[in-house]
Amino acid sequence: ETGENTVENLLVVPNLTSIELSFSPNTELAGRFNFTWISQEELLYDLVSVADSSMPPSACEVWDGNEDIPSEGIITTVPATSIGMDIRRFFVVVSKEAGL
Repeated sequence: ETGENTVENLLVVPNLTSIELSFSPNTELAGRFNFTWISQEELLYDLVSVADSSMPPSACEVWDGNEDIPSEGIITTVPATSIGMDIRRFFVVVSKEAGL
């Protein structure tokens, strides 16, 4: 089932990782969202997603090419990301050491 890209369709999965992920509508591109989290300089990040919340983060696919995202300092933002046309999506940010 498909629907519009709305905040109600976007779910961030807390507590699956220790990284708190937040989102907000992109003010310049309708139907797109900015994802933001507190990051550490020595780590890279993947924004992953799945339509089924019972899946562990390791089973989620990288979303929209958002893989190996370097830290931008204290806060990292992935701007203007499409959430697709699924009725509901679950998002998690996963950290990993650089070079792995």
